[in-house]
Amino acid sequence: MTNQNHATGIREHLWAMLIVAVFIGLIILYVREFPYFSNTLHVGSLVRRAILAAAVLGLLSLTAGYATGTLDKADRRLHAFLLLAAMAFAPLVASFTNRMGAARRPYSVTFDYIGQKAKYIALFGARKGQPADTYWLYVRREGRDYMFRTRGTAPMSARTGSRVRLLFRRGLWGYDFFDGKSWEFI
Repeated sequence: MTNQNHATGIREHLWAMLIVAVFIGLIILYVREFPYFSNTLHVGSLVRRAILAAAVLGLLSLTAGYATGTLDKADRRLHAFLLLAAMAFAPLVASFTNRMGAARRPYSVTFDYIGQKAKYIALFGARKGQPADTYWLYVRREGRDYMFRTRGTAPMSARTGSRVRLLFRRGLWGYDFFDGKSWEFI
């Protein structure tokens, strides 16, 4: 093996390790974004629109690349993989940019309190006596039930039918979200 072939092999391995590290990093970011998915109103619409936008932009880019000769048609499998990867991570980007681009002031929305449930979320399940690390707040507004992930528990005096106020912010893409910590009983 010549030195040039050896250097090329090392370079390819470094690129592969970098790609794997980026992929693992994106998965970690996805997991960290899950609480915000559950606290975004109409998140299904946000996810569908993000995937559709990634698909349309990806297909337009591929079409332009093939038409101009910038992209080689022999690499179609790689291009299809990249398109699918972009579609898979589009909801992460949409949710993150929606939250980070929120410039408007928070506003409050009042709900009827239904209850709260504590859960311990772990990869391998809860151990006996393990304290909860996640709290789900169940509320109702205008006949529709909502569930939000919160930090902390409701006061012992909270009863079904009590009024609870949550602070929301309007995100960059127009989807309102609750931060999980700004709420109080009124």
